[in-house]
Amino acid sequence: MKVKIITLYKGSFPFIDELLVQLEKKGIEAHVFDMMEMYTLKILNGNSHVEYHVSNSIIKKMATIRFLGTIVKYFFYKRYFRINDILVDHINIHYVLPLYSPFMNYFKEKSKSISTVVWGSDFLRVNDNKRKLMSQIFDNSNTVLIPNTQLGRMVGDYYHCSEKIKNVGFGIGKLEVINRLLDVCDQNYYKAELNIKESKTVITVGYNGLKEQQHLLILNAFDSLSTSIKDNIHIIIPFGYGGDSDYKIALIDKLESLRIDYKVYDTFIADIDVSKIRIATDIVINAQVSDGSSASLQEHLYAKNILLVGNWLKYKHFSDVGIKFWTFEKEQVEKELAYILANVEACKVQVENNDKLIYNLSSWEARIDQWIKVFENKI
Repeated sequence: MKVKIITLYKGSFPFIDELLVQLEKKGIEAHVFDMMEMYTLKILNGNSHVEYHVSNSIIKKMATIRFLGTIVKYFFYKRYFRINDILVDHINIHYVLPLYSPFMNYFKEKSKSISTVVWGSDFLRVNDNKRKLMSQIFDNSNTVLIPNTQLGRMVGDYYHCSEKIKNVGFGIGKLEVINRLLDVCDQNYYKAELNIKESKTVITVGYNGLKEQQHLLILNAFDSLSTSIKDNIHIIIPFGYGGDSDYKIALIDKLESLRIDYKVYDTFIADIDVSKIRIATDIVINAQVSDGSSASLQEHLYAKNILLVGNWLKYKHFSDVGIKFWTFEKEQVEKELAYILANVEACKVQVENNDKLIYNLSSWEARIDQWIKVFENKI
């Protein structure tokens, strides 16, 4: 079976990489077709091979220019698809973009079936004009894959494609890493590895450095805590590599003013070290503007962290399967944080079963056969 995955590859790590590995294990030939960066990525015997779609340096340069680049890519691929046959068994589109819309009829002709995966922000954070431009994608897809039911209802209602919506999400590779680490040592060991005192309550705020994470909304809630409580807290902010430097400075200034121990991770972190942070964390707080089904938060849940999230986020799919977490309104962050800090041990008892529920929901063991059935057009 041959599968073509159409996506912006550089924005898909590690999810597409893990999907490729899992498909290869099942004997399915899959490759990435990146229309934004204009190349095809194939994995052969565990090695990556890149084939660029365009060799002309002028076209390459023009394709990188904002707005003009989209027009260049449109006309380039109109010609490219006339010359090159992309015949495959299945086309799998990830992260919906208007650029794909004009080519959907062609994709339909060249494959037995098409699936489209909505990641969350590709629907939640675009304006109505862009949403309408993407309707051709949903009209021509056999299935639309969305990892949580609430977002699925929103997309289904908007594009009138509810019958196509399937609750299929990515597996999360780091669940296995976390599992292996916990087989060797306990939480206190990994706190020590991160130079955090065993007695400290570790609170991770957000999971990347985007302003949409609303870190300051959360950090402001620490202001009113007593000195004795602050002395027993260690804050972690996984800012990620790069990001807005002014925003990072503002966060650090706020953290300094709190007089609480903290660590901002603003460089690349390997999977094993990310997993150690998940294990060392006691409480994770997420106030992101919108969020589909974050793998980072699921890793925290798998590590039995206490999850506190804004009540505007679409996490009903977690509570529907029995996963325990707490919510807050924007005006009530301080109150809910104080409650959690006063009841950490009681809350930990309530999250004791979260790891099993997350594994059944989001491990690759639980997910990969669903993906294959989609590619075979059996669900």
